[in-house]
Amino acid sequence: MENKPALLPKHATLLLENLQEGIIVFSSNDEILYINETARTLTGIGSSESACPFSCLGRNFRSPDGQMLSSENCPCFRILSGKRLRGAEYAIWRPDGSKSIVTCSGSAVAEDNEKNLFAVLCLSDLSKLRALEKINHDCTKMISHDLRSPLAAIQCWAQLAEHHSGRPDKIANCVSHITNSVQKTNMMIQDLVDSVRLELENLNLEKQPINIESFLTNMLGQIDNEEHQRRIHLVSEHNTLIASADPHHLDRIMKSLLTNALDYSDASSIVTITCGCSEELITIAVTDQGAGIPATEIPNIFDRVYHTDASPQREEGLGMGLFIAKKLVEAHGGRIWAKSQEGSGSTFSFSLPAADPAKRLASRASDNERHPDRDQSDSQNNDRQCSHPNAPMARAVTSK
Repeated sequence: MENKPALLPKHATLLLENLQEGIIVFSSNDEILYINETARTLTGIGSSESACPFSCLGRNFRSPDGQMLSSENCPCFRILSGKRLRGAEYAIWRPDGSKSIVTCSGSAVAEDNEKNLFAVLCLSDLSKLRALEKINHDCTKMISHDLRSPLAAIQCWAQLAEHHSGRPDKIANCVSHITNSVQKTNMMIQDLVDSVRLELENLNLEKQPINIESFLTNMLGQIDNEEHQRRIHLVSEHNTLIASADPHHLDRIMKSLLTNALDYSDASSIVTITCGCSEELITIAVTDQGAGIPATEIPNIFDRVYHTDASPQREEGLGMGLFIAKKLVEAHGGRIWAKSQEGSGSTFSFSLPAADPAKRLASRASDNERHPDRDQSDSQNNDRQCSHPNAPMARAVTSK
């Protein structure tokens, strides 16, 4: 869509192009005369598209709750009918299915004895403001509800310790429970802080080439719970998978998915980690043998606060693990998804960009220097089992 060159002076056009607000100028004969870059972004109109009537674009305007508008309530009709528009809120549904929340202001100007009528529409993006309001609402709800449980436990055990002031063994037990509740509280607060930071896209990634097999093996070796160590099996389909990722955030992603798998499956069942790759992507999947997720809940499992009653042993928490994992994966340029069938368990998979070839070679050389005695025959094995060292070999999981 080309703007009409004679409509605005060149310096005025340059000023409008650099505004944070979207500007659309259209005529009474339904022709868009000018639209700046911000308005293109908010409405989803590409610069290479052919001209379209404003009424066609106007059909993408909805009420804030997504309801279709009658013609008289569309912004173009209201302005051209002589009504001034001031701060009216709309949702704009873009052609790609996404939406933006805006406030609209505008008015019409008549020329040549009102034979020609021109209108100006100004769009202000409210999407981030609405996202902040939702964060504020969620945070208030979490602080007032979810954080009360561990804090109440701390108070209860502190009072009990005071009651047993003359019995060191009883006091030690109370202190242990208090410490556990403090750790839960700290984890909840950290999840809350991280979720806000991720929602606002205020995240610094320090990407580097990571050997996925080595990374996962080291991560599993740091698990304190021996029962969890026994349950988790790692299967790698390739010798050297090198991803481009931030190791700290990759650790957070994996721990969120493993915690979810362990909590939502029986304590005697196996949780399997599988790794694979394509030319440009590394894929990691975590599969449990739990009760599965109802199909109606699948679209919501990565929401900010998601809980299901399917867990036989889930501890209290904010339910942000999968939400944080999703945001971290997307920040890396990857995607995350889930497949599940009730009664047959669930698989959570995510993809990360593979490191470029030069970095893959450098990482492989560095890995060989750290492990000079590694059996070279492994390089001929594309499908192999890699269980955690402490996991009993009798429970080995064969790769597909």
